[in-house]
Amino acid sequence: MYSIGIAAQILGVCLKTLRRWEKKKQIKCFRTKGGHRRFSIQEIDSALKSKSEECANKNDMASDTCVIYGRVSSQKQSKRGDLERQIQELKSFAEKNHYSVRSVYKDIGSGLNTNRKGLWKLLNDCRKQEFST
Repeated sequence: MYSIGIAAQILGVCLKTLRRWEKKKQIKCFRTKGGHRRFSIQEIDSALKSKSEECANKNDMASDTCVIYGRVSSQKQSKRGDLERQIQELKSFAEKNHYSVRSVYKDIGSGLNTNRKGLWKLLNDCRKQEFST
């Protein structure tokens, strides 16, 4: 039987996560007379397996998905259809290379201005690892 601290270390999660899993009945624990949690090696192994399967599924989902980011500098370019042509060209490229387009991000504004809504949304989704390319 392992203490919550050791179990959390083995699983690579924080104590709060382990407590939350126990509360949601995702992992079972034994309580000592003093109320301390103890985790069996079988429960830890089971949690490790489900954690690795979850990661594998997420990687499989992301492996053939991509996102598209298009930007033009002005409303005039957008009205001329430049942005849509750019997006369509990128979609064709993705399809030709067997990628599934997960999302399309668009911005109208200067490339020098880093305060672009579409770009920041793309970067946040990238941090979440929701796609591969």
